[in-house]
Amino acid sequence: MSTNVAVLSGTRHIIATHRSLARLVQYGQEFAAGEVAQGRRVIWAPCHALGRSLSLRSWIIEQANELLGASSSVDAPTLLSGAADCVVIADPGVADRESLRWLSDMLACAEEVKGVTAAPPLPRLVVLLPVRTSGADAVHDFTNQLIALGSEDAKLAGREADLSAIEIDGMLRAMSLRNHVFQAAVSLAPLPLTREEYHELMEEASASQAEFDALFNSPLYAEVTGYLVPTSTEVRERLRANLAPEALTRGARLLLDVCRGRLEALPDAAIELHARAGDQKQAARLAKRRVNDHEMAGRFSEALRVLRLGRELGFAIDSATPEIDEARTAGFMAEIGDFVAAREIVKPLIRRRNLYRNSEFVESLALAMRTLAMKDNFEPRMADSLLRRAIRLNRGDLDSKVRLTVLRVSLLRSGAFGLDERADWLLTHVNQETLSKVSAATQALYLLETGRQLIQDGMYKRAYKRLRRMISLAGSDQQLASALLLMARCRMHFSDTEGATRFAAGSIQYGLRSATLSLVREAAAVLRTAGQQAQAEGRPRRRDKVKPRLAQVDVPTRVVAPPEQMFDILQRRFGVLRWARRRADKVDAYGTANPPVAESTAVYEEVEGQVKRVSKDAGGSGVRAVVLLRHGGDDLVHLSADAPSDVTDESIVRFLLGDRDTTPLMDTGTPSRKNVVDEYMRRATGQPAKRGLHKAIETLFNKDLLLYLEDQGFTKEDMAAHLGVSRATLYRMYARAGLN
Repeated sequence: MSTNVAVLSGTRHIIATHRSLARLVQYGQEFAAGEVAQGRRVIWAPCHALGRSLSLRSWIIEQANELLGASSSVDAPTLLSGAADCVVIADPGVADRESLRWLSDMLACAEEVKGVTAAPPLPRLVVLLPVRTSGADAVHDFTNQLIALGSEDAKLAGREADLSAIEIDGMLRAMSLRNHVFQAAVSLAPLPLTREEYHELMEEASASQAEFDALFNSPLYAEVTGYLVPTSTEVRERLRANLAPEALTRGARLLLDVCRGRLEALPDAAIELHARAGDQKQAARLAKRRVNDHEMAGRFSEALRVLRLGRELGFAIDSATPEIDEARTAGFMAEIGDFVAAREIVKPLIRRRNLYRNSEFVESLALAMRTLAMKDNFEPRMADSLLRRAIRLNRGDLDSKVRLTVLRVSLLRSGAFGLDERADWLLTHVNQETLSKVSAATQALYLLETGRQLIQDGMYKRAYKRLRRMISLAGSDQQLASALLLMARCRMHFSDTEGATRFAAGSIQYGLRSATLSLVREAAAVLRTAGQQAQAEGRPRRRDKVKPRLAQVDVPTRVVAPPEQMFDILQRRFGVLRWARRRADKVDAYGTANPPVAESTAVYEEVEGQVKRVSKDAGGSGVRAVVLLRHGGDDLVHLSADAPSDVTDESIVRFLLGDRDTTPLMDTGTPSRKNVVDEYMRRATGQPAKRGLHKAIETLFNKDLLLYLEDQGFTKEDMAAHLGVSRATLYRMYARAGLN
């Protein structure tokens, strides 16, 4: 390879359309084979082959974890950037709306922060879109987002169409499938399986090899990246159309035994199989656990999917009171924006006054109506009444009482009511002693809500203190992104561009992880504004116009995962023996202490966002090294001789570019008093001479400065002499610091 050649090109997504899904699957098969031949990794996501319980998001995350060799769990952007170079999505019309929105928003977030901060290089998308589903609302929004991000249209040639239901039935009758258990297991598979897994199913079901070959070598199935998937959405439905219930039950049990390892990584898929196998209690227990997990993580669409599956398969999470499931369903619908369907569920539930003594039902219904009132202008008074009732019914549970009070306060302060004074009065019932007895999640909710309202009221200092406490308690990435964005606004109010930049960068990081496009856009706008203000502050100004600024607590942020997790990915995917990592003046090394001498070394350099190769290709198939030179830190990796065949220098460089910092986000607390003194004395001596040292220090006073001098054993006279101020000025400093 010649030197000074760009190795990183722009990502262009592909939207391939055709009348036939079979033709699109064939195109995806050829495309994936070409990508693998060029040393790239591909995630195959056939939406039409996923069961009712399994979302597209869950499948992509599970595939990324599998490609990394069950590596330690990290955030989704880092996981996808490390696992694959391309994601092929077949038939997105049958995928859930929220998964499509999550994927498009994550790509849009990465595009939004270009030129502002670093972001992990996300994989390329190839969408196989049948014409029949291109008009769906979810698909329309998804494709429009991809077009806005830059995509290529690929209209495949040929006028063939998918097989009709009659044609599929005719082909199945011609195959003479005699083993109904094997046929049922194939039709009920909630996730794509490999040829080896289907062969194991055949052996367990005592089916013949002829049946296996007739089914999977027919036009009804195709093999892509090792998975056998149907070429039509109706294939699996026609397979189980004429099967007896006993055969379907035995097929589900067979799948549970054969795919137990896969189901541990995809617990949502196990719910459907347990229900079809006749174990309704186990299905309900798993469903209850998964709904709670999804709700805590903010994945409302996946929680809704599990609840709907239970209703279709005849089991309820709360079998004693099925109305609770209906109320939670309405709440999840309202959270994802399906307001019309949520209203239709809520209206009859309001009249069920015989259930108003059930605290769980009242709370679920109150939260659903609260979301509708705040987002869809639904009648708010009933929601407030039910929240009051829920608080009374949960009086013995302090954690639930505080959480519901905070949620009620947010409802009263919203546009549905606008009763700020009433809300402030309610918050006076939550003191610090009460707050110390509740869970961390409830504390985070309280601090975030109060911090947001204090900013709206213009009390930035109080809001900043509460948000600093909150970031160490936040349970979700979206909460952290919101809190850091609010802290950035506080620092902007105090003209602290350095602090605003740090917090806005942290908000972008966690906004990327949660794929919250609105938060990333706001944080990017704050980051750009802070940069403009910093440039303006750097221009020469009159000396008497210079305003001192308080030293702020540094809360470092990261762009991707910690270096230990990144090395885990480098080791498992790329076969890296050792990673030498330099950031600023600090050098860290991970992996083998004394790696073998590299037979060849490739050197790459990043200049103004472009990465070019600056060394000639020395060849060699043994141990080799890759060096990445860039501003602020370099990387050196040693690749083993038996590294995976699909590893390329481009994929390694892309992954390394996402690592931009050294320390994880954490609340570092207050700085040491000695550092405060040194910083204040430095800034004070830099003030204009005509203002005087005592005037500068009076402006820059801080409690830590006075406490530090007291710790040194200084008297008041010594302190005044040390600071160069009068006794009267010193006493004013004490008064302003609250140390009288």
